[in-house]
Formats: sequence, C-alpha cells, structure tokens
Amino acid sequence: MNANETLNQSNATSGMILEVKNLKKYYPVPAGFLQKYRKRPEASKAGKYVRAVDEVSFSIGESEIFALVGESGCGKTTTAKMIVGLIRPTSGQIGFLGKDITSLRGRELKNVRRNLQIVFQDPYSALDPRMTVGQVVSEPMISFGFSRQERKARILELLNEVGLRPEHASRYPREFSGGQRQRIGIARALALSPKLIVCDEPVSALDAAWRSLGFSALPWMFRFGRRSSRFS
Repeated sequence: MNANETLNQSNATSGMILEVKNLKKYYPVPAGFLQKYRKRPEASKAGKYVRAVDEVSFSIGESEIFALVGESGCGKTTTAKMIVGLIRPTSGQIGFLGKDITSLRGRELKNVRRNLQIVFQDPYSALDPRMTVGQVVSEPMISFGFSRQERKARILELLNEVGLRPEHASRYPREFSGGQRQRIGIARALALSPKLIVCDEPVSALDAAWRSLGFSALPWMFRFGRRSSRFS
C-alpha cells in the first residue's frame, strides 16, 4: 500500500481533512572558517543541524479549529509554511483531503491551494506594495479563472466581511495601518472559500478594535462556509 492509499483509507475512516505525521525540518549548520583547516576535516562534516521542527504530528477535521501553541522560535511558523508548501520538509508526511501533498510542486500544488490558504504573521511583508487592495484580494481568484464580474462582487463582499469599506479596494497597502493590512491578508485568504486556512499568529498585528474581538471574530469568519482553520 502506497502513501496516498494509506492517507485515503485514514481519511475515509477518521473524517480528517489534514493529517500531519512525524513532520521534521532540519537546517544544516555550516562549518566555520577554522574548522575547514583542522587536522580532521571529516569532523566538521559530522552533520550538525538546527532542529526547527522535530516529529510533529496532528490532525484537523472539518469545521474544526486547531491551535498549535509554543514559545517564540519553537517552529510554529515553519510548520505552517510546510503545510502550505512554502518550505519542503526534511521528512514526514502531510495529507490533505486524503492525498499526500508533502512533495507536490507546480500545477499539482496550485490545485491543492484552491482549498488551502494561509494568513501570514507579518502583514507588512505579506502584501505587494505595488498592488491595490482590490488587486491583492483578487489575485487568487485570477489564478483560478474567476470572471471580472465575479471578482468585483467577491472583493466587495470580502472587504465588508473584514470591516473595510468598498473605496478601500482602490488604495495601496501603504495607506493602511498594520492591523488593517492584516485584515486585507485575511480577506485574501478567504477569497477562494478554502476548506482549510492556516493562520500564523493572525491576531498579533490586528488593530485594537479588532484585537478586542480577537478569537471571537476570526473563528466566525473561518467557520462561515464550513471552513477549518489552524492557528499557530
């Protein structure tokens, strides 16, 4: 039985849309300048690594909210990026909707992202400063063939859903506060109505008005349409 058959069988019996098994990400530590000239150079090649993520396993079901909690630097962001395919794992397995997506690339990975989106922790680096808010939010819809009329209607709907006004669609990210930019990032993640949204500390950059709502507002948005979400 291959990996996909195993995941299909597991998904059918457990009803999970995301299954992460023994996920690892190790970064090699390069040898220092002096180590290269020691009498035993093979010692410097012994394999020293930074274990950013080590043997992480969990699963998420439909309409479920899952939180990965840990101190700063423990690997939460790295895990999030591996799930959505932005970082390749050292080893382990990521199953999404019954399919092994661990090593997918190109068009196959793009098709998966129709139902798998992410909200980044830093709203300043997550938005293209050359694009208007409308262009940022509509970019995923363009990639998946939405018509201009569908995109326009969906942009207005999403901006309203995250507490922004229709006229904001023609403005640039630099015209907004950090909290408003984070809401734009949330709107972009919701654009395709994905089945799973991975959120990397989604409320840390929100403005005071929305932070007070915090985890009462965000889960409502992600549950709308039977989405699941993962908070790190």
